[in-house]
Amino acid sequence: MTTFDTLARDLASRFNLGDKASPFLRMLLAHMTNPDKGGLPGFMQHLRQADWTMLDSWLGQADLATSATDAHIERAFGGAGGLIGAMTSKLGLGRDTIIRALGFAVPALLGRLTPGGTVSTVLTPETTAYIGDRREWLVPAATVAPAASTSGGMGWLPWVAAAVLAALLLGWCALQKPTATTDTAQPTPNTATVPAPSGATPSPVAQASEEPAGAGILAWRLDDMPALKVYFDSGSAAVSDEFTSQAKELVDYLAANPDAKAAISGFNDPTGDPEKNAELSKNRAEAVKATLETLGVAADRLELRKPADTTGTADTNAASRRVEVTLFR
Repeated sequence: MTTFDTLARDLASRFNLGDKASPFLRMLLAHMTNPDKGGLPGFMQHLRQADWTMLDSWLGQADLATSATDAHIERAFGGAGGLIGAMTSKLGLGRDTIIRALGFAVPALLGRLTPGGTVSTVLTPETTAYIGDRREWLVPAATVAPAASTSGGMGWLPWVAAAVLAALLLGWCALQKPTATTDTAQPTPNTATVPAPSGATPSPVAQASEEPAGAGILAWRLDDMPALKVYFDSGSAAVSDEFTSQAKELVDYLAANPDAKAAISGFNDPTGDPEKNAELSKNRAEAVKATLETLGVAADRLELRKPADTTGTADTNAASRRVEVTLFR
């Protein structure tokens, strides 16, 4: 019996989940480690944004038996299209039951998934085997019934409003540009420049031969300081496995220069839905920030910056799907 089987039995007993305890736990694990959302580091970043100040005290605590409050669960998972609604739709469990079970299961899983307090981007074989086919558990938002309105869920409204505003701005920008390329058309060269973070000069455009066609990392220098371009597969926010090795010089520089900080900016290609692309750019930047934190960079030295133009800012779609990390003082 695996550690997850034991936890599922505990959940079934505590919250009367019966034979739905194991599907509940698999669905939660798939959500917490979803590579399209930055994996476990991305999930933890999401919890920090939802004001889970107790988060760090759970890391590495394999025998943890505590609970997050209902308010924390609502803020993190209660919005329309959130995990609570997905579980209600797929598992047929009551909302109150799901909230109470999540309050116990999230801390317990975080304690088990972070041995020694280390947040890894790589899952153990036991975790991968227990989740099984991830596609079975990640319910698309379009199929999830809207969650009941609660005061805790109101924390999502600013994000919804920001997404709508971003979509309107992107639509206006599209009217000022040539017709965007599609997945089946040849990409139209785009010579727009990317506004550099304040205090930095514009970054030189990397040669196309240096840029990967999918996920990958390109290390370069700006103002004699190390910098990174982190590229992504289409529609994905999963950071490439080579990030640790390619980011070493940048991480070492930050360690040796306590007055330096990193600016992190996300971009996307011009194809697809503008609103979803705006969210994807943000998720990619957050995933890179979370990964740098796992490498020992303090969160207060990592600054998310939204560029003036996030879409189609390179010569090819593949080169536009990236996050830029630059240093400043």
